[in-house]
Amino acid sequence: MMNNEDLIGNNFFSFLSCVMSRFAYLHTTEAFQKYTSIMNTIPDEIIDSIRLLKDQSRIFDDEFVFSNVKRTYFKKIGNRYVIDVIKLRLPERINNIIAANTPNLQKIKNKNVKIIEVSDSNDNKVFIVADKRLNAIFVTFRGTAGYKGMTSWLNFIRDVPTSHCEGSNGKFLTGILKLCVELIHTIYYSICYLSNTFMNSTNNDSIKIFTTGHSLGGGLTTIFAYLWVGIRNENIDNVASKISDKIVCVSVASPKVINDYLAKNDYYSLIDVNKIIYKRIVTIGDPFTTQPTYLSHPINNNSYLYCSQTNYNNNKKINYNENLICENTKMNNYTSASLLPHGNYMYISFFNLLDFRVKDVSSSEYKDSIVKLFISYTNNNTNVNVYKIVHFFLNDVRKGLSRELYKAKRNIFLFTVTHKEDLYMNFQLYNYIIRNAQDYKKYLNEIEINKERNETEKTNPYISKYRPILKLIFNGKQPKSFICITSKNIKKILKNTTRRNKPIMTNNF
Repeated sequence: MMNNEDLIGNNFFSFLSCVMSRFAYLHTTEAFQKYTSIMNTIPDEIIDSIRLLKDQSRIFDDEFVFSNVKRTYFKKIGNRYVIDVIKLRLPERINNIIAANTPNLQKIKNKNVKIIEVSDSNDNKVFIVADKRLNAIFVTFRGTAGYKGMTSWLNFIRDVPTSHCEGSNGKFLTGILKLCVELIHTIYYSICYLSNTFMNSTNNDSIKIFTTGHSLGGGLTTIFAYLWVGIRNENIDNVASKISDKIVCVSVASPKVINDYLAKNDYYSLIDVNKIIYKRIVTIGDPFTTQPTYLSHPINNNSYLYCSQTNYNNNKKINYNENLICENTKMNNYTSASLLPHGNYMYISFFNLLDFRVKDVSSSEYKDSIVKLFISYTNNNTNVNVYKIVHFFLNDVRKGLSRELYKAKRNIFLFTVTHKEDLYMNFQLYNYIIRNAQDYKKYLNEIEINKERNETEKTNPYISKYRPILKLIFNGKQPKSFICITSKNIKKILKNTTRRNKPIMTNNF
């Protein structure tokens, strides 16, 4: 590490983003209760400060964001005062919460939180978390957790960069772009659904949006933040108005996913005017963050956060007594042969997450990709935790046709964005899906009934692996794709936008 005290970059929101990146690896049924438990470890004053923050571009400045928080919560590193997460015992307590079993799904209530998990049989998984206490929505992408997720992008064909739209010089890593766009509309409507039906804000641009992810999830969150700018600007179906037109993106342990042109031009333009408030976190020595060598990370001054390792020597166990130093400067390309740096980010453990035996969502009997939505919240009237689930075929929302009306091609990877994205998902269809989500206990009972009846997809096209699959009803409305943002329409988005101001240091300490 460098010793220039002016480069110290430790900050609480980067730590919280590492926590949320780890949260994205949780199993479906435990996410709601564990999120609540995690946030309950954080002092109310810190939560309140994030909720009250108006200028998201200052979110990585602890002295500014938490100027009214108790001084005993801070420590001085170099010339900066930062929230002392070790003194508050946050990393240790949060790691223990994540590792614990949650057998009782009714134990912890939280009327301020509603979570929608969107996952599919391609090993895609993203949690959309709406939290009234933060006045924010988190979009957290899971990293690689199984064989399908690994092979969905780690192969020769899918490692070739490709453009997201015709006429653009910007290119993304193909396999990760495919994973992002195949659920992009479903994620968009999940965010808008939560903002309009749960957050209940009356003001436009008032709900903050944060996105983060670890490893593969870091690559997905980098691409998502870029695409979100176009999505939010289009405001399809006029349902995104309450959400801020700025997005805070924290990429954790991410591989390189964009080409040099995109890094230095279009992506840079969006960061430079705070449409994307971007931070990239790297534990020094993490080999995954330097690959593939022919691509780039988004570039901007002060967007890097290189952090020291806090493991015991050659051990996966985290040393909470080891000082963490993070610096806002690009380090050299030093990488270690060890995988330890990839598994520890700001004291949060990411070890032992690969499991080739477990799948969140299985493909259909005919190998069709299936999407799952899982909704969890506490009912305001009954004070009972509600868990609902629904499945549908991914190709249905790609083609605008029900499963029985098309025959999918097999064993061919052809990448055209409009052929891979869930293009036919719209506001009406999304609400139809949510209305038809069934109680999770009822769903489990139906699985047993289907097993007893030996019901399969061959006898019922809307049964897959003993799970009921919702038959979608399309209205024939021509969809509008909103993921193709080029330099030309970025200029329209950025019109009349003020350029970044230099941070102003507070004198409260």
